[in-house]
Amino acid sequence: MGPKLKAARRHMLGLWSMIRKLRHARHSELARTRMEQKFMLYGNNLTGSISSSLGNLTNLVNLEPQKNLLSGPIPASLGNVKSLRAAMWSLVTAAALLTGLLALAMPASCNTEGDILFMQRAAWQQPITALDSWDPTLVNPCTWEYVTCDNESHVTHLDLRNVGMSGPLIPELGDLKKLQFMEVFGNGLNGSIPTTLGKLSNLINLDLQDNLLSGTIPASLGAINTLKNIRLHGNNLTGSIPTSLGNLTNLVNLELQKNLLSGPIPASLGNIKTLRSLNLNGNMLTGTVQQEILSLVSDGSLSELNIENTNVTNLLISRGSRSANPDVIGSFWLSLTFLVFL
Repeated sequence: MGPKLKAARRHMLGLWSMIRKLRHARHSELARTRMEQKFMLYGNNLTGSISSSLGNLTNLVNLEPQKNLLSGPIPASLGNVKSLRAAMWSLVTAAALLTGLLALAMPASCNTEGDILFMQRAAWQQPITALDSWDPTLVNPCTWEYVTCDNESHVTHLDLRNVGMSGPLIPELGDLKKLQFMEVFGNGLNGSIPTTLGKLSNLINLDLQDNLLSGTIPASLGAINTLKNIRLHGNNLTGSIPTSLGNLTNLVNLELQKNLLSGPIPASLGNIKTLRSLNLNGNMLTGTVQQEILSLVSDGSLSELNIENTNVTNLLISRGSRSANPDVIGSFWLSLTFLVFL
C-alpha cells in the first residue's frame, strides 16, 4: 500500500470515528467536540433554548441557527468563543422569540463594540448606502466608515456629522468605554440623550448639535472629567441646566443655545476655571448671572458669554471694588470682547 493510499485511509478512518462520536452524542455533549468549525442549523423547526454548552466550542467559527423556533436568551457563554465570527447577527435574525439580547456579555475581543454600533444602526433610519460598511460579521468595527479605533481595536471616534440619520440614541452607547469623540451632529436624531452616556469616562467631545433631541440634559454628564467640549445647541432640550456640569473642570466650550431650557444659570459653572465659551442664548433661562461665573471674566478666562434672547435679569458686573448693576430686563446679550468694567 503506497504512502498516499495509507494517508487517505487514515483520513477516512478519522472521519468515520468522528461521525460515530457525533451519532451517539447527546445534545449537551456536542460541546465536547473540539473539531467543529461550523454549526449550520438554519431553516428548520428547532425549538427550546440555545444550549450554553456551545460556549465550550473554542474553535467554532460559524453558528447559524436562524429561521427556527428557538426561544429564551442568547447564552452569555458564547462570549468565550473567541474564534466566533458569524454568530451574533445570524442569531438576531432568528429573532422573533429570542429574548435577553441585552444580557449578552461578550468581551471586546468578540466584537461587543461592533454589536452595540450595529444595534444603533438598526435603531436609526439612514440613507440607503450610508452605513453599508457596518458589517456585523467582521471581527471588529474598525474598518467601518465613520468609525475610528485605537491600537487595541477599541472604538474611540464616531464621526457621523451630516449623514442624514434619524431616530434615537440607544443607551448601550454608554458601554463604548474608550470613546473619546462622539460627533453625531447635523442629523435628525430624536428622543432623549441617554443618561448612560455619563459612563463614557474617556469622552472629550460630545457634539450632538443641530438635531431634534428632546428631554433634559442628563446630570450624569457631570461625571465625565475628560470632557472639553459639550455642544448640544439647536435641539429641543427642556428643563434646567444641571448643576453637576460645574464638576467638569476641564471643560472649554459649553454650547447650549437655541433650546427650550429654563430655570437659573447654575452658579456651579463658575467652578470651571478652564471655561472659555458659554453660549446660552435663545433659551427661557431666568434669574441672574451669578458672581461665581462673572469671576471667570475678571480672571480673564471666560471670553464669550452669550445670554441673548433669555429672561436673565439684574446682571451684576464687578471687578475688584468697583461694580455696575445695569437695569437689564428681558433679553440681554453680553459679549465679553466688548465688555467695559466701570
